[in-house]
Amino acid sequence: MHALSMLLAVLLGVLASAAPAQVLRLGSPSSGGVVTFTQPPQRGPLPALVDAPYSAEEVFESVLIRPDGKPGTSEPRRKMVFRDSQGRARTEWTLRVVSYPERKPHDTPVIEIIDPVAGFAYVLDAKRRVAHRMKLPAFRTVRPRPLTPPPSGPGSPFESLGQQVIDGEMAEGQRFTAQAGVQNDGQPLFRTTEMWRVPDLGVTLLMKTHDPIGDSTMRLTNLKRGEPDPKLFEAPEGYTVLDEAGAFVIDYSTP
Repeated sequence: MHALSMLLAVLLGVLASAAPAQVLRLGSPSSGGVVTFTQPPQRGPLPALVDAPYSAEEVFESVLIRPDGKPGTSEPRRKMVFRDSQGRARTEWTLRVVSYPERKPHDTPVIEIIDPVAGFAYVLDAKRRVAHRMKLPAFRTVRPRPLTPPPSGPGSPFESLGQQVIDGEMAEGQRFTAQAGVQNDGQPLFRTTEMWRVPDLGVTLLMKTHDPIGDSTMRLTNLKRGEPDPKLFEAPEGYTVLDEAGAFVIDYSTP
């Protein structure tokens, strides 16, 4: 198998068991701050990871190498994630859009709920107190499992990193190295991805990527085991529920 294909297979295997299934696709905000939500096509039942409840904050940070060779940091991106023992999931994050007519940027909350038990997904519009509800395809139940041992042998791009304690959690690590390009002199450039996963929760605790254009890190912080508040996985009281049969939009142009 091609090295890049092997990396994608490993990443998809880890992320499929670590994060809520992707049942919504968020389009880029238009110049007026209008966002379109769609459901990507699915190939077979989606995974719903059960018996592993938790809540945490995902923090994404990146350092990009600018054309002058100096590092440029970006503002960390944060996302709250919740999952109960039934496989229901909720994410909360902020989207930066531009207000009109002032043309001033502002952050607006985006809240998504995936409920494989009831068979619905929700996007909450907090400003208008509307819950956009979509029917979900079939789900299959999965449970946390240890990392699959990486392919071994001479020239294998995979490396097992064993176990270590990160923020109080025992994690299993793997590293993957693949060619990411070629320098002007013909020498190869490489990208390295390192992942640390908590097996009994099925979550990626830390992921670090290094390549010629910079470094990026995803880290779970404030990880708490146990059942989140059940109300987090329901349309809030006082919200109007709108059933959506296809793509829909939410106008985030004003705070």
